[in-house]
Amino acid sequence: MNKDKVYIEGYEVGFRIDTLGTREKIIQLVSGETVSIDENFIYKSIEQEKATIPKFVADWIEECKAKEKRLLTALLYTPEKVNSWVDNSENQELFARAWLDGYEVEKEKKYIVTLKSSGQKLYYHTEDEDYIFSSYDGVFYSGYHTKTDLEENGMSWVFDCEGLEVQEVE
Repeated sequence: MNKDKVYIEGYEVGFRIDTLGTREKIIQLVSGETVSIDENFIYKSIEQEKATIPKFVADWIEECKAKEKRLLTALLYTPEKVNSWVDNSENQELFARAWLDGYEVEKEKKYIVTLKSSGQKLYYHTEDEDYIFSSYDGVFYSGYHTKTDLEENGMSWVFDCEGLEVQEVE
């Protein structure tokens, strides 16, 4: 007989007591079925869901932890961009949870920028570290841009220019 432990995934949706007085939990499995299990045999996995935060906040947390700063210090002396984000009351809790329990960095949206008049796309030349509009998409060119990348390189105006089409991509 195979004695491997097996685990089921589901949620407690109720309980019942059988004729012998044994208390059983009613578990709804992820498949939708329900089963009754003696509560003495249930192992609960309590896994805290990690907070999802922007990259610039994650960078600040990493910098603070590398310098062995405490949470209070990290909150009191935040850079302006982080401070603006933390100023939102919901984000204060997210920051604290990220600090204590770990975090995931939210994926930043990417954009393709195209000249409406010619159809040329905005590319970032990875060797020259410069932006160009071109019809050529060679090896050293990236046509996908994050808002942060564009802002940090003085290209945030593309979002306000009527002559450009800015398309969000997955």
